[in-house]
Amino acid sequence: MVKEYWITNSRFKFIAMLLFLMWVGFMVFLYLKAEEISKNPCAICAEKMGEEVSCYTQGLTPLEMVFYPNGSITFDDG
Repeated sequence: MVKEYWITNSRFKFIAMLLFLMWVGFMVFLYLKAEEISKNPCAICAEKMGEEVSCYTQGLTPLEMVFYPNGSITFDDG
């Protein structure tokens, strides 16, 4: 006597494939978000535009940072 299960082999493969695709999509999202969080937004801008970008900070000591497309940064506390 063969026992029949509600989840058949093809249904199981479909559910497994769907969960795997959702997992891959989530990992891609985390990778893209991690780049956005770990890098300075000005660095990402300079890289994508191919031009130098200046960013200013405010506080007790104002600081100007210049980001270049090759990833280098210069600081000017003028």
